[in-house]
Parts: sequence; C-alpha cells; structure tokens
Amino acid sequence: MTAQPPRGAVLLEALVGAVVFALAALAIVAFQARAAQALHHAHFRGEAQQLAHAVLARMHASDNATLYADFDMRAGGAGYLAFAAQAQRLPGVDATHLAPELLVTAGPSAASRAAAVTVQWRLPGEAAAHRYSTTAVVGGR
Repeated sequence: MTAQPPRGAVLLEALVGAVVFALAALAIVAFQARAAQALHHAHFRGEAQQLAHAVLARMHASDNATLYADFDMRAGGAGYLAFAAQAQRLPGVDATHLAPELLVTAGPSAASRAAAVTVQWRLPGEAAAHRYSTTAVVGGR
C-alpha cells in the first residue's frame, strides 16, 4: 500500500488567504469610516467657530451702548436673532433645540463689555451634543 499525497492542501491555503484578505479589507473600510466621521466632526467644529467669531466681529463693529440690547440672548435683539438663525445651519439646531447662547455682561472697564458665546450641534445618531465656547472683551474704544 502506497501513501497518497494529501489532497485539498492548496484549497485550504487559498481559503485561509481569502479569510485574511477579507479581514484586512474590513479593517481598511472601518478605518476609512472613522476618518470620514472625524472629517465630518471637524467640519462642523470649524463651522461653529466661524459663527462664534463672526458674531463677535459684528459686536466689535457695533455701538458699545447697545451691545446688550442687540446681542444678548436674554434681550432677544436683532443681532442675537440673526446669530441664532445662522446657527440653524448646524445639524440638530433649531429655534428651540440647541439654540446658541450669547451673554453680554460688564467688561473689565466701564467702556467695555464681556461676551460669552456658546454654539452647540448634534449629528444624527449621536446622543450627546457638541459645543464650542469662546469669550471676548468688546468695546473700550
């Protein structure tokens, strides 16, 4: 009786190679999805920063005596309403949910005001909201 060579060894090696390749492909796809998600987060973070700094720039160009009436969220002035309307281009933001916060308080000098700006957004499928906050001293000219 002569020993016959094992059959199917090449087939088994090909199957193992295909499984390894499939796992590597899945890892690459997962990495790409994670990178796309990070890019999406960075885009909206940049958008929130731009909105916050734009409203601060408008405040710098406005009359110091009317900053509270025009921009503070508690006063509901035209400057705040325009800011809140622009913030609605962020995901999850509308007039009642995740509305931006803008508080104008006394500044370090009698001629200046302190402004605190917070912009929030929530991407679809996420439980927690993201936020960007900044403060600035406005006025004192």
